[in-house]
Amino acid sequence: MNNNKEFLATEPIGRLLIRLAVPTVAAQMINMLYNIVDRIYIGHIPVYGADAFRLYIMFMGAFDQPIPWNPEGTKGCRKFLDRVWRLADMVKGEGDTDAALRTSLHTCIKKVSEDIERMKFNTAIAAMMSFVNDVYAKGSITKDELRTLLQLLCPFAPHIAEEMNEALGYTEELHHSKWPVCDESALVAAAVEYGVQINGKVRCRITLPADADKAAVEAAAKAAPDVQPFLEGKTIRKVIVVKNIVNIVPTWFTWMPLPSTIFSRRERKRLLRSSRSS
Repeated sequence: MNNNKEFLATEPIGRLLIRLAVPTVAAQMINMLYNIVDRIYIGHIPVYGADAFRLYIMFMGAFDQPIPWNPEGTKGCRKFLDRVWRLADMVKGEGDTDAALRTSLHTCIKKVSEDIERMKFNTAIAAMMSFVNDVYAKGSITKDELRTLLQLLCPFAPHIAEEMNEALGYTEELHHSKWPVCDESALVAAAVEYGVQINGKVRCRITLPADADKAAVEAAAKAAPDVQPFLEGKTIRKVIVVKNIVNIVPTWFTWMPLPSTIFSRRERKRLLRSSRSS
């Protein structure tokens, strides 16, 4: 590093963090055996592109920890970039769409912004992958929403992001544009999806307003059509609501009085105890 004060005063980088050496997965590289392979060729840059290689370096794990090198890891990042590229064919309209996707987008903005400051690049990329999954589940994305995603993606994959930005008709380059700002009010979801379980096994999912109280959640879970076959002829012992999970615990054996002529007194007591304990 140049220690000249004039050079340091003009240095644009305010913080530098260098990734530790990453060993190969298959075996330790030994110089004396002349089996060192340049990681540029391991990453298959001519095949998958520089963006996929950059993305994998930042996605492979925490940036301040040594991570095993996986030669095939670049393929997964290239598949993600291909999914982002195909979003251009799903653009419909401008502005915001439904509340659910708006919440997902601003959650992504908040996560990526915070993780970049902390140099947690792998979790920032994971947040963008999650948002892309939400877009594919919806089936469409607006022009403004796609540009916001490209602004978030640009520090990680600048080439594809700038090319898609130009294809959308924007003249301002992404690295000159203003960084997206998270709208805190958009983080509050209007509806919440609950998984309904019967004895710990998910049987269906229901969507309720975010302000629904515990009693309303329990009632809706019990009335769900997919749950009724599992509750038919059974008594509900208790209903447990934890965050967005509703667990219904029914009684699988209902005790009924039995004729004394069939079972002895001792057998009737045993059956009574077993029915109550279940």
